[in-house]
Amino acid sequence: MGPLEFPFRVPAFADLDDLFRRHLPCDPTYRCLELGCCPGQYLWYFHNRFGYHPSGLDYLEDGCRETQARCAANELEADIIHADLFDFECNDEYPPWDVIASFGLVEHFEDIMPCLHRHIDLVRPGGYVAIVIPNHAGLNGTILRLHMPDRYRLHNLMSWADLREGLEATNRVEIIEGGHYGRIGFWNTAVYRRARKYGKIPYAAIRAPLWAIEHAGRILPNSSYFSPNIAVIARRTD
Repeated sequence: MGPLEFPFRVPAFADLDDLFRRHLPCDPTYRCLELGCCPGQYLWYFHNRFGYHPSGLDYLEDGCRETQARCAANELEADIIHADLFDFECNDEYPPWDVIASFGLVEHFEDIMPCLHRHIDLVRPGGYVAIVIPNHAGLNGTILRLHMPDRYRLHNLMSWADLREGLEATNRVEIIEGGHYGRIGFWNTAVYRRARKYGKIPYAAIRAPLWAIEHAGRILPNSSYFSPNIAVIARRTD
């Protein structure tokens, strides 16, 4: 079981880190909840980067066990909640959080509105909602469709406009910043994951040139086609 860490050296993740640090306060009194938390690296990130007390929610029992074990192995105190997002309600034990976050969750729903409302339901008024989804409407979606079409079909091919309009339609949040982030990157195309199955040498042969492209691509602006991530920071207003 490897260490929990946030991949700061990966350019696409560095841009997300910059976004979060621009808008999320560092405050050790804050509590954050990640929806769909397995395997736990973002719980580690929010605790170590911002000082938050992390909680995670996941509907898969095995995912909860894995996340709890990884947090324990990395000496991270985190509350892991086994529940369905659409059934769970805040209560005396779990009052509304200061920050609600999800990574690669919203795009799995054909109708995103119930999922967006659940993000907002679980954060306190004035609290922050951070959402990141893969930009499968751009280059990364094309790559995923070509080599893993079944996985590609599991996703709602959302654009930044789709996510922004959905949040605006709730009439419950103020969008602070959002758009495309990461310049260019291949981590959410499943290319690296698939390459690992062929062994260390093929994996290295595939990763090396793509890694070089990712770092050289830092000269590019964020764009709707090349950027691998769509992300937004919003604040609950109701």
